[in-house]
Amino acid sequence: MNIHEICEKIKEENDLLEEVSKSIKLKHSGNGYVGLCPFHSEKSPSFRIKDGAKFYKCFGCGASGSIID
Repeated sequence: MNIHEICEKIKEENDLLEEVSKSIKLKHSGNGYVGLCPFHSEKSPSFRIKDGAKFYKCFGCGASGSIID
């Protein structure tokens, strides 16, 4: 198994929302969850994870990634 296959397996077997919510308070909003971004200081939430998505995105600072990142 190569590194790409290992990363894909980790993404499939782990829930991003569950892992992120251990560190960040998330609130259900529309078709996903929002919270304060851990990568920059902010007062209103711009960090977002859509329902069922395997990636996050901050619309304030532009940070994005997967459970690996």
